[in-house]
Amino acid sequence: MPKSLEKYYAVRVGNKTGIYKNWEDCKKQIHKYPDAYAGIGVFFKDNDPRNLSERLPGTNQTNNRAEIFAVIRAIEISKNDQNIIINTDSTYVINSYKVKNPKKNFDLVNRMNDLIKERKGKVIFKHVRGHSGIYENEKADRFAYLGSQKSHIELILPERKGTIKNYFK
Repeated sequence: MPKSLEKYYAVRVGNKTGIYKNWEDCKKQIHKYPDAYAGIGVFFKDNDPRNLSERLPGTNQTNNRAEIFAVIRAIEISKNDQNIIINTDSTYVINSYKVKNPKKNFDLVNRMNDLIKERKGKVIFKHVRGHSGIYENEKADRFAYLGSQKSHIELILPERKGTIKNYFK
């Protein structure tokens, strides 16, 4: 097996700018930083017109919100009757599936679960190890980075069709 390349994480805007050798140290520099911004990346396959690179809408710019919003966008652009597999390195996203009363990011978690419930096709979540050289995940991460460089956009979600209690009946 080929030797993995060493990964580095750059903080251009944050509490302390610089290059970090691990994600945890990098995350400390951007956590709750007022000017932080995030992007989303959705990768289907090379040259697929559905591939996305977008700025995370809204003012609450966190990695967890970006991960959930990427799932929302992937579901929105997939055919309703198509079964889809969401490969994600985010256990937060996977654990948010079918959550009845999310404590954080309730707007996006509820939107994701509403979209999944409304689909005719199945949505299957598969966990992949992040930053480990998995081609598709690396492409999605690259698209997310490019999306973070785009202009700010406002977050507008449609009104929910029912209450959270109705969702899980």
